[in-house]
Amino acid sequence: MGGSSKQQKQSSTQTSSPPAWAMPLFRQGAKDAQNFYQSGQGGNVYQGQRVADLSRETQSGLQGLQQALSGFGNNALQSRLGQPTAAQSNLADMASGSYLQQGNPYYRERLNEAANEMAAKVNSQMSGAGRYGSGANSNILAKNTAAMMVNGLNTDYDRAMQNMLAANGQIDSANQGALNSAGNYLRNWSGAAEAQMQGGRVVDDNAQDKLAAAQQKWEEEDNKGWRRLGYLQDAAKGLAGNYGTQTSKSSTSMSDRNNPWNMVGSLGGLTRKSDRRAKENIIPAGCKNGFPLYEFNYKGEKQRWRGVMAQDVLRLKPEAVTIDAGDGLYCVDYGQLGFEPQKLAEFLDRAKTEG
Repeated sequence: MGGSSKQQKQSSTQTSSPPAWAMPLFRQGAKDAQNFYQSGQGGNVYQGQRVADLSRETQSGLQGLQQALSGFGNNALQSRLGQPTAAQSNLADMASGSYLQQGNPYYRERLNEAANEMAAKVNSQMSGAGRYGSGANSNILAKNTAAMMVNGLNTDYDRAMQNMLAANGQIDSANQGALNSAGNYLRNWSGAAEAQMQGGRVVDDNAQDKLAAAQQKWEEEDNKGWRRLGYLQDAAKGLAGNYGTQTSKSSTSMSDRNNPWNMVGSLGGLTRKSDRRAKENIIPAGCKNGFPLYEFNYKGEKQRWRGVMAQDVLRLKPEAVTIDAGDGLYCVDYGQLGFEPQKLAEFLDRAKTEG
């Protein structure tokens, strides 16, 4: 058996316009938009100050920290040490070790006096013995004098060494105390500078917030007209609902070798296009499951079918009927009827002949 295929193109256009009462709102919006654009309103560049200057508090705190880093600490240390006193000079002289070489002149003078007293005593004793000026006198005098001087000089050296070490310790302790004092002074001073900078940051943040608020206010003023226009357009569109023009096109291939599924297009499933308006050469063919049956062919097709008419199903079982959004014809869900349309072996030419 031969067959034929044919392309059917369908086009639907839906156009909706805003309600009459909304049209003046849209016209006014278009007019305002043109005026705003031509006047240069909106979208301009803010020319005001955007970054706040550092406050005096912050600048003062930064200056203080810079001074500390550039050697202010050394100056503070010198001011803490001050000019050396007489006691400090004596300690420095003793700590230098000069007494280890030259000895203590006061002690040396006292030692010489003691040696002279000892010599006079020896000479007196030797004179009383009648041996003054003798060799024995000289020998005893020399030994006693030498022993006294050696012991005295050793004692002087040991004392000078102990004094030197003690003087160095006292100087080191004094210097460490001065360093600690200067360090505490600098820490306190730096802490004051940092506290000043923290207060300055509060002032700076406040100044920056003011600049940002001024810029925002300027931008709001610059775009005020456009913003109000947006309110008007949103209100008009929201109240008027969706509108516009939509056009859809579809093509359906109908072939005598295809079953009715392809005639339905996008509906698919068990739904067949069964509208009487899409059929011709309709002949009653009994009933099935309480639904009248007919033999027919679709308009423009030769293949014959046995099935229902959607108009009958709409009366008997309306939930099984839908409407094709493309052409508005009725479609039947045969799955709800309990059977399917039957494709006959007959074609339109034979049916006409028998008729």
